[in-house]
Amino acid sequence: VVLWMNAGGREPVLALRRNVAAGQAIEADDLQVVRVAADPGIDPIASSARDDVVGRPAAADLLAGTLLVPEAVGTASGLEAGQAVIAVPVSPEELPADLEGGDRVVLLRSSTNAPTGDAPAAETIGDGTVVAIQRDDSGSTVPVSVRVAEGLLPEIAAAIQSDSITVAQAASS
Repeated sequence: VVLWMNAGGREPVLALRRNVAAGQAIEADDLQVVRVAADPGIDPIASSARDDVVGRPAAADLLAGTLLVPEAVGTASGLEAGQAVIAVPVSPEELPADLEGGDRVVLLRSSTNAPTGDAPAAETIGDGTVVAIQRDDSGSTVPVSVRVAEGLLPEIAAAIQSDSITVAQAASS
């Protein structure tokens, strides 16, 4: 059996069993062990490093069936102290077409205090950085994962719950 398993220089490495979004913690159930022939062109993570990977965030969107490489795994927390990632539901019509991961955004809450007949006013909640955008055309909203200051979470959550939140691309500096 040992000779058969080692035939062809196949090594046990980690692969994705299911998709993992950027910033999401990699769980044990997200991983599987596969045996692949060693190739100097790729550097997959050995199956023996499974415990080092579990709990760490994905550095990018990871697709089921792909081999896991060190560059795809983020740092232990992925966030600096005082930061958090929150998914903000945005209607496809309000989502800036060229918005992508790494872009700076401003989170706005629409106000119902505008005079009758006027467009609702928007109040700034705070700013953040886009971690991931889950564009898949299957729902009425597009989840936009945004890294923000931890102190903004209650206000952002309240705006999400009242369906009064908007994401706007920050001006380039």
